[in-house]
Amino acid sequence: MSGAKPSSAPLCTTTPLKLQDGSAATDAKVFRSILGAMQYLTLTRPDLCFAINKMSQFMHQLTQIHFQQLQRVMRYLKLTMNFGLTLKKPTSLSLYAYSDADWGGNLDHRTSTYAFVIYVGGNPVSWLSKRQRTVARSSTEAEYRSIATTTAEIMWLMNLLSELGIPIPTPTVSHISTMDQRADILTKPLSRAQFIPLRSKLVVTDGDPILQGCNR
Repeated sequence: MSGAKPSSAPLCTTTPLKLQDGSAATDAKVFRSILGAMQYLTLTRPDLCFAINKMSQFMHQLTQIHFQQLQRVMRYLKLTMNFGLTLKKPTSLSLYAYSDADWGGNLDHRTSTYAFVIYVGGNPVSWLSKRQRTVARSSTEAEYRSIATTTAEIMWLMNLLSELGIPIPTPTVSHISTMDQRADILTKPLSRAQFIPLRSKLVVTDGDPILQGCNR
């Protein structure tokens, strides 16, 4: 991959990912090895959560298109090698969350992908991108399931912070526009124009200037 062209987004928006895509089957050994190593990246790179979660759904029936998309994820990593979470000292320890669901986005089973990202003091501390187990009958049902999972995570975090002696007010839940929906990056492939602003709002930024400063 040293000579490969970098990619500005991990997945292509025009190539549908599904089990039966018409391309030839290919050896899954290398695919599984690379994807297994990438799983660890999701601990500090929420911008990669959806792509890695989506690719892992095809390990048992791998095709050439799946492998090409994995290579695209690697080309994105090449471009963002020094990217990571930029945690800042908060001015207040407010807790808030973004929750979203892509209704019927799975082309094989028509299940939905749900996601959340939770912030404490302006820093993301918990995030998830996962396929729902059953088919939602409407977008509202898919969204409610996502909200329920997000609420459970919020309650767990509030209890943890309470045990640490850190009081957190109950987070406000309200509707926001699609452009401000930070969890959208965790539910579906996005174009470069959509992906980069949301990645910035996840506080995933280029750490190269910081690294250069440490070396001076």
